Amino acid sequence: MVKVVTLADVAQLPVAPHHMMESTIHVACGAMGSGPIEYMPWVTGAFAESPQIKNGMMLPPQKPGLGLEIHEEIIERFRFA
Repeated sequence: MVKVVTLADVAQLPVAPHHMMESTIHVACGAMGSGPIEYMPWVTGAFAESPQIKNGMMLPPQKPGLGLEIHEEIIERFRFA
């Protein structure tokens, strides 16, 4: 992703990564200066906390790592051995 953002920056083109917004926020904060984040509300139910969106901007999680916690019921439902 860093290479894609760098190439786009050199070409003066915007980048709009197509990922879950919960992981895209890390790309936006770490590799991109700014850019759109795709809003996919159907995914938020899997996570213990919904992302914070204020004034049309998503705020990065403040927890360690990715800052994401998946509901235990979701883990059990989709677990395979």
